[in-house]
Amino acid sequence: MSVNFSSKLQMKCMALAGVLAAVSATPAMAQSALTPHQKKLVMLQKVNSLNASMMRSAKTASVGYRVIGTKSIVTDGIYIEPLDSMRFTYSGSRGDLNFMMLLDIDESAYLTVPGCDLSQSFEYDDTNGSWSVVEDYTQTYDALSNTLTSTSRAEDAGTLENDSKRLYTYNSQQRMTDMADQVWTGVGWQTDSRYEFKYNAAGKNDTIRNYILGTAGMGDYRGGAYYEFNASNQKIKRTDYEIDNNGVKQLSARVTYTYTNGDLSEALAEGYSNGNWIPQEKNIYTNNASHQRITDKFQYWDSFSGSWKDDGELTYVWANGRIDSVKSPFTQGADMLSKIYYESFTLGLTQQQLTNAEVKVYPNPAQNNVTIQAKLQSAENVTLSLYNVTGVKVWSKELGSQQNIREQIDLSGLSNGLYQLQIATPSGVSSQKVSVIK
Repeated sequence: MSVNFSSKLQMKCMALAGVLAAVSATPAMAQSALTPHQKKLVMLQKVNSLNASMMRSAKTASVGYRVIGTKSIVTDGIYIEPLDSMRFTYSGSRGDLNFMMLLDIDESAYLTVPGCDLSQSFEYDDTNGSWSVVEDYTQTYDALSNTLTSTSRAEDAGTLENDSKRLYTYNSQQRMTDMADQVWTGVGWQTDSRYEFKYNAAGKNDTIRNYILGTAGMGDYRGGAYYEFNASNQKIKRTDYEIDNNGVKQLSARVTYTYTNGDLSEALAEGYSNGNWIPQEKNIYTNNASHQRITDKFQYWDSFSGSWKDDGELTYVWANGRIDSVKSPFTQGADMLSKIYYESFTLGLTQQQLTNAEVKVYPNPAQNNVTIQAKLQSAENVTLSLYNVTGVKVWSKELGSQQNIREQIDLSGLSNGLYQLQIATPSGVSSQKVSVIK
């Protein structure tokens, strides 16, 4: 897939830690083009993105909730038809069900690859009254907990077969710089496409380059996207381009973002043709006073009438700080109503403190010294430790009972490279990556 859209904005949803097969569809045609399973995955992708946003803003959260299942029905307001339920299992406690949306109309500039120990996804077959495995997943990580590979096997005629694989590369700031998608040919893995990512001074992903069929080397450079941000580091515009047969960049599309009270309220997609920007799609969002997303309303531009036409709406019901249920379009005249089920897991300091920006490590990269500052919820016994990339502890210090932590660490005896700085308390372990460059 190229990163541009033609008559309508194309989107590619990589779900379940980025290892499910990609779903390509235009927003106006997406629901009819997707299978019921894929429709639920797209819905869950939005749920997880919005839940994660609220978790990042919750300054006192110490327990996280990850999706373990959904139960859905389809109704036209009169008749009700149940859909196969979904269930998810995990092999560890790295995090929740992670979705990554690439080049969607409103999420594209916030690509991350957090750790996730998703193990299997199941569907319930009402016909025989049993659960069956749809896909299973395997991830590998480096010593700093960066995801290196994500591999999935999909069910085919009752057996699980190799399906897709994704490989990640990071820079010294631990930001993803390269992502390669591979498909299983029956005898081995073959690169299908790859993406390059660049970042601005604030750490925001502001450039994407797309390469297709890169079986060797870089592959064919097909296009990319540039992002613009406002003073609050919110994206305000994405401009897409493609590479023509002569190797020249050609504008193809743009998306303009509008905010109300700090929340995204509109995303307008336009296509570029003969020197003019042509309206194509518009997403309108409403949020409550707690900045929780309540509705996503989709519209498309009808060139015959010269007006916007409604094309479905997602409605979210929140409870206890997370999405409890969703109503989404299914077919013409019918909606899918989905109940979301969660399990709790301890965030510890790693996710609780870091997402609240209450842990600071500076300078980073560091040369001879690095300072760590942290504010805990309450005073606890604290131990600081520094590990190299092979997991060997190279420094440690017990600080005793602390709430406000400030400690300078001598790095003069360490060689260049990446290290993991840990704050350990009885409540959990917080990790920060430190780069030493002399």
